[in-house]
Amino acid sequence: MERCFGTLQDRLVKELRLEGIDAPEAGNAFLPGFLAKHIARFAKAPLSDRDAHRALMARDDLDEVFAWKPVTPSEGIWTSITVGGHIRA
Repeated sequence: MERCFGTLQDRLVKELRLEGIDAPEAGNAFLPGFLAKHIARFAKAPLSDRDAHRALMARDDLDEVFAWKPVTPSEGIWTSITVGGHIRA
């Protein structure tokens, strides 16, 4: 589902409107058929069946990779970053 979120974000809303669906229950009933058509239209086979994952090595520090590092002031100047559309200072 995550892979097609970008297209679903736009197409699914339009399809729901076209079908006159305005209730969660009706949307949930509509979704399986819509996804089947969407996948049939847009899915692509991988170029290779090879599994590209690699084993975790001792030097791989997951705490470092997945750590949240807040932006700190540097010489009195704050740097802002955007997180999920919200500006954080």
